[in-house]
Amino acid sequence: MLITPAAENAQQADLVIHFLGASWLPMEAAEDSGKPLVIAVVNLGAGSGRYSQPFQDTTVFPKLVERIKAQSPPIRAMYLSGFSAGYGAIREIITQTPDAIDGVLLIDGLHTGYVPERKVIAEGGKLDETKLVPFLRYAERAVRGERRFVITHSEIFPGTFASTTETTDYLISQLGLERTPLVEWGPRGMQQLSEARKGSFLVMGFAGNSGPDHIDQLHGLPTFLPMLWQPKAATIIARVWRGRVPTSRADEYTKYLYDNGVMKIRGISSNLGAQMFKRADGDVTEFMVISYWPSRESIKAFAGEDIEKAHFLPRDREFLINPDDFVRHYEVSAEEWAAGKK
Repeated sequence: MLITPAAENAQQADLVIHFLGASWLPMEAAEDSGKPLVIAVVNLGAGSGRYSQPFQDTTVFPKLVERIKAQSPPIRAMYLSGFSAGYGAIREIITQTPDAIDGVLLIDGLHTGYVPERKVIAEGGKLDETKLVPFLRYAERAVRGERRFVITHSEIFPGTFASTTETTDYLISQLGLERTPLVEWGPRGMQQLSEARKGSFLVMGFAGNSGPDHIDQLHGLPTFLPMLWQPKAATIIARVWRGRVPTSRADEYTKYLYDNGVMKIRGISSNLGAQMFKRADGDVTEFMVISYWPSRESIKAFAGEDIEKAHFLPRDREFLINPDDFVRHYEVSAEEWAAGKK
């Protein structure tokens, strides 16, 4: 377990629990992210059964989380990542407590058996879909922007059980999506060949059908991990609210809006960030809050079903002058920041 330097003095941190792989790699990826993170690494051996069986006991995961929390800053959000067979633990956890997990990253690890056993699809076999259902349900929530789900995979074909290409094809088909062919360079010289995305769900297919190609996926973790909170090239929605208050009450409203508005927004797992601005103009001070979201659907967790309507705080009417009942939404089309200044 590692508490990153950014988390050591933070009021809150995000928790990432990673399954399978040398501990230094996910720890380095967490530290390189620059985010306040607590990273815990679980290694139980080889084979998905080594990871799934312990977590079939519904008391194991809560106990693990409590042990981590006892040594950590307050945890705001919780993410799971797994390489190869590590998906077995993640399947059990999102089956039992899907609401507790804000995002999942699977690195070349999403498998199931064939029906009949060991009979590949080319010979008339079918996927054993029962073990994929928890991932499909989680993917559906990611498509709606409620959770984040990132999957990377190679072209390795095991033969005796379903490949990550076949299992991701299943998810993509069930979600009504299609792969987009592309050729892009990824981490460690990996070549990306396809992509499927919607909302906060992302599948990236890479070339390679050998053992070293499989390990390269794990070493891509420093690139893949940040996609859990900042999906790759995803459309981001900016929600813009404006309000005016008497300048005599501007300081009081600054604290009220931050504590009850901005921090409430940041407490929603799908929110990507928020900014608050103010400008004094004589007797009136204008406030503006911009919050960032992975989709319009995800905004409903804060604003309710009609996201075009302003979401007023309990005391807003006490402060605001002629409040506008509506907000505006924009797609973020470009983003450039000075290095280290964001």
